[in-house]
Formats: sequence, C-alpha cells, structure tokens
Amino acid sequence: MDQTRDEKQSPSRLIRFRIAVRSTVRVSSLLLTIGSAYFLSRGNLTLSPSAIANLASTGWGYNTSLLQAFCSQWADTWVGVVLLLAGLILQMSDLLFFRLRWADFDINKKGAIVAFIVSLAVFIIMIHVSNHMAAAQLSHVQAILPKAQQ
Repeated sequence: MDQTRDEKQSPSRLIRFRIAVRSTVRVSSLLLTIGSAYFLSRGNLTLSPSAIANLASTGWGYNTSLLQAFCSQWADTWVGVVLLLAGLILQMSDLLFFRLRWADFDINKKGAIVAFIVSLAVFIIMIHVSNHMAAAQLSHVQAILPKAQQ
C-alpha cells in the first residue's frame, strides 16, 4: 500500500474543516467590526444641519424632527456597540480557542464566502433592529414629553 506524495501532503478532512471554520470566524469578525463602524458613524454623521441648528437654539415645546434624529442616533449607537462587541468576541475566540499554526494562516475561500453571507444577513437584520429600536424609543419619548411640559 504505497501512498503517493500528494496523498501524504493533502490535509485531512478535519484539518480542512478547521481551516474553514477559522476563516469564517476571522472574516466575520472583521466584517462585523466594519458594520459596527457604519452604525456608529451613521448615528453621529447623519444629524442634519437643521437638527444641529435646533440643538443650538432655545425654544418652547419640542421639535419632532429633532426628536426623531435623537432616537435614530440612540438606536444606531446601540447597534454599533453590539456589533463591535460581537466582532471583538469573535476575534478573541479565534485567538483563545484555536491553536495557531503556520498552516492556519491560509484563508479558506468557502469559509470567507460563508462569513460574508452571514455578516451581510446580520447587517441587514441589524438595520431593521435599529429602525425598530428608534421607532420604539420615539413613541416612548413622545409619551413622556406631554407630561414633562405640564
């Protein structure tokens, strides 16, 4: 039973699976970090000039567009922090739970594709979560404001 040189050098199915999982974790952690940066920047950079002007001025009552901007900013910041922590947890799990070997520096294409698809799905879901959180916060704050003005 003579093995050829290629059979001796080809990685086993388990090793290929571990490389694919590790690639998925690595790419997912990077993409989640990018997604968190999007939400954290959106929460601060999408404040409109009129909302900034309203923040700088005084007045009676409250401004509904300013209220919506604050609620959106609040929701986007929370979603960004959650995604940032998820990316950090994935990066730490990659370092702590996978033994680092020279063969592990290779990125598996299938793992990277799976990570991209999963991260894109998480990103789309988190956009809806952010919008839902902003709407819920808006209705909660609007319920408080009439009581506070009395």
